[in-house]
Amino acid sequence: AYVSFDLIITVCAEPWAYRGDVLAGVHKALSPQRQADGTVGFFHYNNFSLGTPFNRSRLDAAIQRVPGVDGVLSVQYRRRGRFVDLREMPERVSFAPGEIFRLDNDPNWPERGSYRLRVKGGK
Repeated sequence: AYVSFDLIITVCAEPWAYRGDVLAGVHKALSPQRQADGTVGFFHYNNFSLGTPFNRSRLDAAIQRVPGVDGVLSVQYRRRGRFVDLREMPERVSFAPGEIFRLDNDPNWPERGSYRLRVKGGK
């Protein structure tokens, strides 16, 4: 069974970085699609397996590797079908043995999970 999340991720840009560049870099780092060069973003389905917990530290690390990111300020989430309100994501979200995480970020399929990015600081 798929488990879909909706996320709102707030990052802080370095003082010298342009917010638009940071936003584009984080989108590329998180993208569930395969890039033209063959690389995959954090939310690509191959990065998750059945029953494996979602570790926020892995998400934070993927975002931190983007040039111009000074830090991750907040990751709010909701698990679709479990709760309505967004809440701060804990370090680990566990899944049952037959469940697998999914976040496609496709506006045509909102039930498959989504994320929104906010960038503070920078230029």
